[in-house]
Formats: sequence, structure tokens, C-alpha cells
Amino acid sequence: MNSIQSSPTVVDDSLFVGDGRGTLYAIDAETGNRRWAFESTRIRSSPTVADGTVFVGSFDHNLYAVDAETGNQQWAFETGDFIASSPTVIDSTVFVGSDDGYLYAVDAETGDQEWAFQTGGRIRSSPTVVDGTVLVGSSDGNICAVDTETGDQRWEFEIGSGVNSSPTVVDGTVFVGSADGNLYAVATGVDGSSEDSRVLLGTLGHHGDRRFANQSIDIPAHALYTSWVRNNADWLAIGGVGIGGGIGGISLIRRREDTRESKQDPPNESSGESSAMPPSETAQSTTPTDQSGTDASSRVDEFRSEAETALEMAVAAKENNLFDEAEDAYDVALTQYEAALDELDAGDAETRTKVEESIDAAHAELTALETLHEQQEEIIETLETAEHSFQVAIMAYVEGSQTLARIRFRQARDSFAEAVDIVEDSDEDLLSPPVEVSVQPDRELASTALSELPAVPEAAVASLSDAGVNEIDELEEREEPPWPPTPVETLATEETTSDRVETTLTLLSWWEDTDSHEFETAAAVSRRRDQAEYGFARSS
Repeated sequence: MNSIQSSPTVVDDSLFVGDGRGTLYAIDAETGNRRWAFESTRIRSSPTVADGTVFVGSFDHNLYAVDAETGNQQWAFETGDFIASSPTVIDSTVFVGSDDGYLYAVDAETGDQEWAFQTGGRIRSSPTVVDGTVLVGSSDGNICAVDTETGDQRWEFEIGSGVNSSPTVVDGTVFVGSADGNLYAVATGVDGSSEDSRVLLGTLGHHGDRRFANQSIDIPAHALYTSWVRNNADWLAIGGVGIGGGIGGISLIRRREDTRESKQDPPNESSGESSAMPPSETAQSTTPTDQSGTDASSRVDEFRSEAETALEMAVAAKENNLFDEAEDAYDVALTQYEAALDELDAGDAETRTKVEESIDAAHAELTALETLHEQQEEIIETLETAEHSFQVAIMAYVEGSQTLARIRFRQARDSFAEAVDIVEDSDEDLLSPPVEVSVQPDRELASTALSELPAVPEAAVASLSDAGVNEIDELEEREEPPWPPTPVETLATEETTSDRVETTLTLLSWWEDTDSHEFETAAAVSRRRDQAEYGFARSS
């Protein structure tokens, strides 16, 4: 299992979690044994389980629905960019945000889009639903309230700094953290609490088993602060959260609740609405100061510095062919750049442009690396399949199983041809450094001594012995046609052997007596393809 950035979800006796390489795992919660694995591309989204289906987002832009028992894909819904937002499921609808800036409502059964709502920035926040309203934060610094049925906006609350924290609603108040270091409490205009929200339930519960969602919860300020800290540990590790006054340094701002009709309008902070703190504390916590501006600038510099350090690590890892480590480092760099972008003041256009350019460049490098990684994994798998078939074919021919040998030589030839295409089509040198593949034939030769092989007659053994060849590994492989080793070719010239014996000895010169075989160049793969074709033709 690669690096894990998504939170695990436990359902009954199964634990579901995704890793940085894009694999969604189902694990026995008691024993730790893997039940199944589903492959995608880089999972940062935490899985959500509802009615026997696991929903998870991936960096390949897709929202997947996977059968919780079997790991089989039920459907995939494609968005325009990465999905790091964790999905929320309610009333057979999946709500999920994407880096393309859209909040999507998707039919949980079919994977069909019900509607899409566009925000002004990428969505890493996970949606929460209350009384027919879905709320989500965006990197444009807004909390959006959207009608669950139509996708129409009900209201928008402007914070000003990026909102990657996931909101949760308790008794009509939505609590959400922001990149400005504050926790906000905003009146939603409804009376309920989050329904089936993984934010409220945390990683202990899930949509199909509401362990404590039906309780009426009185959340003190320190508990909210602790929850925010847990969900925003990366901010705390660098800049801290104690900005401004108020309870524990948290800003609590309430939206006006004077009438039901007002819920359609964007909230107005300056309209004299009530506050959860004394006026002096509210003013202190919401009024920018020179010190807070300096702190924000310092955090931006730190985020960018850490991103650049991560990029250096990514490049070094790539140069050493440590692709998993390189991808993880690029992911860290992107996270830090995005944190810097969220922290930036809207007026700092020059720095924002530079950070956005850095993000685009890092995305491009990561995409290229992932493509290279996929190609290398593909070439390794293809060459292993080919070499395995090739070695099995050799043993089958030596043991007189002509039909099996022909089948296996054909399989090897076709697989080697596929490997040649992969190498030639790639913009990178996939065989630098050399690719070492595992060789695990179904059975081994009884002996490596030519004298003990029934397929080699005594006269041929004696002639080869006179030439100093007594063991299989002493049959020197030729780099190009004609394929028979020189001592074997001499036997044919002296007419002391048959075509079958010549073929047997030629094939044995290619037999691999170790557990692996190395391919250094495209020419070596092409040569193996031609050797497999030779074996195929001679097995007819």
C-alpha cells in the first residue's frame, strides 16, 4: 500500500481506504487481511459507503461506485478535474465537488448527472446536506448553499479566504474553517442538522449506519476548535490558528435569521446581525490588522518554500526511478502551493499569478511522471508475461510437448511484439535503467547436463563435449540469426544431428537458469520476439 491521504471508513467488519497510487482497498477490520483492491489513479478523497456501495473520488477525474462486497465497479462519473472532495450520499443522490469548480449531484444507482453547480474555485471541501440544502466550501473563499433538487443557489456567504475545510450543520448553524485561520459559524436559514454527513459522523460511521447522527448535539466552542484542528492540521503545523480574539481565537459570525425569505439572498456581514461573541470581541476578530497581514504573507512564503523543497525531492526521486516517492512529493508540492493560493490576499495579483503558474507546472510534471510510471509498469508486466511463456515453451519442446510449445511460443512472440510497440511509442527510454523481469516457469528441467537430457543423442553429446560444451549454460547464445550456437551449427554441417536436435540445443541456449531476465535495449526485446518466432516455426 502506497502513501495514504484519505481517511478510512469502517462499515461493519470492513475498512475501506484509498492510497496515493490510486488503489481502493477493502480490509478485514479484525485481521487486517485484504478482501479486494480496486484500481484507479491517486485517491485523496475518503470513501463513503451507502447501501452496499463504496463511493470514492480519484485524481483521474472520476467518481467511482464500487460494490462493497466484491470490489467490482458499478459505474464511473467523469468530472473536469481531480476529485479530492469526499462524496456525501443522501436520498439516492451522491453530492461531490471537483477541482473543476463544480458541485455535482449524481444518481447513486445509475451514475447519471442530476445537476452541476459552478462555484468560483476548486472544491476540496466535502458537501453536507440539511433540509433540502447542500452546503459546500470553495477555494474562491465562499460557502455556497444549493437546492438539492434543482441545483439552484439559495445563498452564498463570502469569507474571502479559501474554504477547503468541510462544513457541518448543527441546529441550523453551519460551522466551517477557512484558510484565514478562523472557524466560522453561519446561520443557514433552516432549523435542522447535517443529514448523513461524513463530516458529522467522522470516520467511525457512514451513511448506512448513523451511529450518533440522530442525537441532539450541543457542541461547545472548544470542541469545535478541536474538530477544526484535526481537519486542518497542515495549517496549524505552519502558521497556527490563534488569530484575533473571541472564544479560543475562533471567529464566530452569524448570518441574519430575521425571515425565511432572506435565505435566498447572500448574507450581509455589515447589516448589524447578531454575533455569538460580545461586540468588542467580534470587532477584534473580524477586523484585519497589520500583524495578521504580515502573518498571512509569512505563511504564503512558508507554503511556497515547502512546495519548492518538495519539488526538488520529486525530481531527485524521479531521477532515481523512485516513482512512488516522486509522485508523493509532487502531491505535497501541489498541496502546499494550493495552501499558499488560498492564503493570498485577493489584491496580490502578481503573486497569485506566480503561484498558479507553479501549480500548472507541477501538475504537468506530475501528469508526465504518472504517464511514464504507467508505461514502465506496463512494459514490466508485458515482458514478464512474454518471458514466462518463452521459458515454458522451451521446456515443453525439450520434453516433447510440441503442441504446448507451439502455443507458448506464439503467446511469447505476440507479447514481445506488444512490448516492442510500447517501447517504440514512448517518448521516454523505458529500458533505462534496464528492466529486470521475474521468470517463474511452471516446471524445471531435470538436469542441466546435456548427457542427461533424453532429447540429445549420445553422438551429439560426444561431439559437443569435444568442443568443450557439456552443460546447457555453455551453449553460447547468438545475438542474431542464424540462431544455432556455433558448436551446434558445426554438428549440422557434419550431419551428426537432426533438425529436432538442432532446434532443441538452440532453444536451450536461450533457457534461463536464474529467477530473472534483464532487458537493456529495445533491440534485446526485438531479438527475443524473433527467437520466439523461431521456436514457433520449429514447433510446427
